Amino acid sequence: MKARYALLAATSAGVIFLVALGARLGFAWNQQRKFPHDVLTVAMFSQETGSVAQSLAMGKGFSSPFGKETGPTAWLTPVYPLLVAGIFRVFGIFTRASFFAVVFLNALFSSGVCVAIFHAGKRVAGIGVASGAAWLWAIFPNAVMMPFEWVWDTSLAALLAATILWATLELAESTRWRDWCAYGLLRHRDFVLRAVDGAKLHGISPADSAAFESSAGAVHRKQRKLCAARNVAAEDHERTRARSLLPHGRDTLHG
Repeated sequence: MKARYALLAATSAGVIFLVALGARLGFAWNQQRKFPHDVLTVAMFSQETGSVAQSLAMGKGFSSPFGKETGPTAWLTPVYPLLVAGIFRVFGIFTRASFFAVVFLNALFSSGVCVAIFHAGKRVAGIGVASGAAWLWAIFPNAVMMPFEWVWDTSLAALLAATILWATLELAESTRWRDWCAYGLLRHRDFVLRAVDGAKLHGISPADSAAFESSAGAVHRKQRKLCAARNVAAEDHERTRARSLLPHGRDTLHG
């Protein structure tokens, strides 16, 4: 009976997620005790993300990535700095509480990768491979350390990449237009987070491959749905770009 419960736990995405989260928070708690509190927050936020988030929280727009008033910037993509700026508005700018909130958010993102990997692996090779892959990410040293070590979009980017893989595999057999449009929106959100991946919106993606592996009659239908996904991504991209062209200081957390 105990062996059965142990097997169920070892192959549960929820259990793997909780273990991963515990490992990341435990590492962060152990590491933060090694630094003076006034040094910890300044050191961790003293890079581009922290500087842009500070500007946003102060109502100065998406600007000044180097700690000085340098004006509007395109040095970073907007998603993660906006999240950090929101935390600054709630917990204060460059405070210890803000730092722990950011670390917790990063840990959630990093742990969530386990869930996406689990479901993608389960679809490809079964629950055994899925569980093994998810456990590897849960205890992977770099993945455990990164949420604390770097206030950057790394953990969120990993979560989006794994989620896109999972969504692509699920989409291969979907016939619903809603799913394909949602997939296009997801792909664009990844583009907004990691601009370097934008080329994938116009190249051959796993979804294209899945379409061409279908029967001849299904190819045309899936090509149309793939075009719909790309159109949603392109339209969302244009809206985001238009917002970025608003006068400096208008597109901020202050409205």
